[in-house]
Amino acid sequence: MRSAWVIGAGGLFGGSLADHLVGHGVRLFTQPIRWQTSAVDDLAAGLAAYASSEPDPVIFWCAGAGVPSSAPSVFAAELETFSAFLHMVRMLPQGQRERLRFFFTSSAGGVYAGSGSAPYDEAAPTRPLGAYGRAKLAMEDDLEAFAAQSGARVVCGRISNLYGPGQNLAKSQGLISVLLMGFLTHRPVQIYVPLDTIRDYLFVDDAAAIAAASVERVASEEPGSCHTKVLCNGYGTTIGALLGTIRLVIGHRPLIVQGASPLASVQTRDLSMRSRRWPELNANAKTSLLDGINRTYMALAGRHFDAIHTAALRQ
Repeated sequence: MRSAWVIGAGGLFGGSLADHLVGHGVRLFTQPIRWQTSAVDDLAAGLAAYASSEPDPVIFWCAGAGVPSSAPSVFAAELETFSAFLHMVRMLPQGQRERLRFFFTSSAGGVYAGSGSAPYDEAAPTRPLGAYGRAKLAMEDDLEAFAAQSGARVVCGRISNLYGPGQNLAKSQGLISVLLMGFLTHRPVQIYVPLDTIRDYLFVDDAAAIAAASVERVASEEPGSCHTKVLCNGYGTTIGALLGTIRLVIGHRPLIVQGASPLASVQTRDLSMRSRRWPELNANAKTSLLDGINRTYMALAGRHFDAIHTAALRQ
């Protein structure tokens, strides 16, 4: 690909993806999006500008403020914005639509949570337990219809538990980063699921590499095709084992408190993953959990102590 537009490049996954693409010689198109006030207008302006400069557009949709604990109104707004954007893309010239490649960032945990058939792959039945997963599936459905109508080649990337440097700690997600920051700030972290709960932890740089490779791979598929790809590490890890690995990195037992939460109702015990779609791309998931946690910790520690130093200088 010559160029790409990463919508949501300010987030954990979008930022890593943008860095990966630039590192591989891809020219990035950028467009500021005022998500809270003028998202549709800004997306329209960005699409017009990008399409005028690139006859073979590549779009990665990595945006989304909603997390499993968000109110249903948040997901309704995201779905409305996403549907409006797809409508705009349908207005591109036919030849350009048929050359378009589109990657959508979906959630494996969100869509598989209630189906009870782990390990989950692309053929596993979907059964979301909350509004978050239902919204992701609705957006996937929109994309499948969009691909069939437009001739674009589409990938729905269902990502497992993503972690890495740059996670937004203001969101109620990202257990690894939350546990590491809890150690740095001496604040215990509440864990409201059993310690034998299994998750697939995927380092963000590996996810970016798989996403980029998926978009290159889909270029050889038929126009109008929509493919699901599970982005995962391929190894299930219990919360207990995760705590042990974090202890190896920080040299101390993580500060945790086990308790109850309403969010437990949308969690399932085993969310182990595997991917059968384009299996040759799975080799990009090469970062070990120990290495990934260490890299995440070093980044968080640097940011934390820089903030403390800056605050001290201001006093």
